[in-house]
Amino acid sequence: MGLLITLAVAALATSALSAVLGMGGGALLLALMLTALPWAEVIPLHAVVQLASNGTRVLAYLPQVSWPVVTRFAAGLLPGGLLGALLIGELARSPGADPWLKLLVGAWILVMLVIPEPARSPRNANDGEPRDGDAADDASDNPLQVGHWWDWPALGFVAGSCALAVGAVGPLIAPLFLRRPMTRQQVVATKAVCQSLLHLVKLPVFIALWNFDYGRSALLLAVLVACVVPGTLIGRRLLARHVSETLFRRMYRLALLLAGSKVLIVDGLLPLLA
Repeated sequence: MGLLITLAVAALATSALSAVLGMGGGALLLALMLTALPWAEVIPLHAVVQLASNGTRVLAYLPQVSWPVVTRFAAGLLPGGLLGALLIGELARSPGADPWLKLLVGAWILVMLVIPEPARSPRNANDGEPRDGDAADDASDNPLQVGHWWDWPALGFVAGSCALAVGAVGPLIAPLFLRRPMTRQQVVATKAVCQSLLHLVKLPVFIALWNFDYGRSALLLAVLVACVVPGTLIGRRLLARHVSETLFRRMYRLALLLAGSKVLIVDGLLPLLA
């Protein structure tokens, strides 16, 4: 019961964090779940919980979704997801793979902390609409007209390939979103749709290739899903207005550092050295 309550509170808090920042909550929840459950159970459960969390965020910010970006991202996601399933499928079923996979996830989480955060443009920083005098069809305000045509499909391919192994790829894909002329609401909404697609692709892999039985963890899954929905609404309506983004980013990085270190050392490295 203690574990159930702890993970429920974590799901509520991390979904609120994602609603404010557009990233980070999924990786933090993943790290916390890995401290108590095996990798092969956490990754499938985490996918469903994050699908609910991102789906709620999509509904909350639906008018802000950039669907052309989603389409290009999805074009690379499908082949990337297939490659990821082929690479990770056998490893996940191998005896003694759990500490190695937790070691990988812990290292991944810590790498997220050193990925430079790009400076926000004035539009992103103000969370506002285009400035007066900007043409509505200005190419500089179009996320598809900045950078290379293959940026979004390539991002989808990389994210799809990595998602099965590491679970949370939000901080990995965030830099490209933040480097495009999109408002904060557009970043949060569009990235939530892309991440929802990532989790949707993972579910049939867990069932078909891993024979994962979601029924065994139905209670835990139901509680976590029930918590992420109000967590998203809290993050959008309350925390985003009353807690500064700077404070949240500092808290997020500290929590991620502690959780990632614990998964890397205690759950991954020490069992391998024992």
